[in-house]
Amino acid sequence: MHIKTIETLTDIEIRGLSSHYSLADGHAYQDVDECYKAIIDSLPDCWSEASTRPIPELEFAFKQAYATLAGSPALAGIRQFKICPTASNSIDIVGAFLAELNIKTALIEPTFDNLALLLRRRSVELVSIYDDLLVDAARYDGLGPDVLDESVRALFLINPNNPTGRVLSEAEFRAIVNYCAHTGTKVILDNSFRLHNRRPFDDYRLLEESGVSFICIEDTGKVFPTLDMKGSLLVYSEDNRPLMDRIYNEIFLCTSAFSLVVLEKFLTVTAQ
Repeated sequence: MHIKTIETLTDIEIRGLSSHYSLADGHAYQDVDECYKAIIDSLPDCWSEASTRPIPELEFAFKQAYATLAGSPALAGIRQFKICPTASNSIDIVGAFLAELNIKTALIEPTFDNLALLLRRRSVELVSIYDDLLVDAARYDGLGPDVLDESVRALFLINPNNPTGRVLSEAEFRAIVNYCAHTGTKVILDNSFRLHNRRPFDDYRLLEESGVSFICIEDTGKVFPTLDMKGSLLVYSEDNRPLMDRIYNEIFLCTSAFSLVVLEKFLTVTAQ
């Protein structure tokens, strides 16, 4: 049987890895800024630190440094989190979570195709919701079943969106999460490009205030020149903790201690 091969955007990214210059992906391949060079010079000390500090301590320090740079006191206070080596790993875990619960999920469109590919690989039932439609409804108090079908039990947002660059305002985001809390719809939020957001607000505060069920994905891989050493926070509300923890633990015991130490230093220096 012949299986037709369809080229994806990721295939184009892979071709770009062989090029001296590539605009095919959002990875951080820029030169190391002067402020980071001391971190590179201290890598042997980072190794020693990683070998002596307990993993849970390193994970907590990474999360707190990320929360500081993101300007989110609410994130600093959340204790339900895991750290994956890449954002794609985090998306895959979310896909396994949605599939386990058999949750029909609305995915914002347009967006980068590996999100849909990973979720479909996990057999998640997906429907599209156009970002213009959703944002206009949120902006003008028009959210309802004609925008988000009542059979949809999870809404997957990307903020800022890739590839459109659309950024939700605080008011738009509040309207969406409050509506989802009212209808019992889970909010899945991909914040991989958060640190490029020029209109930031503490979205975790709004998530917690609304009482909505949520899972958030964070990523350092789009920002720092670390030769693709990266960390992806998975943060979630307490109601999602048992299943999220179980799925994560089936795949990862933890992420690299060395990576956590190095990335924490990049986060801290950037915040300073």
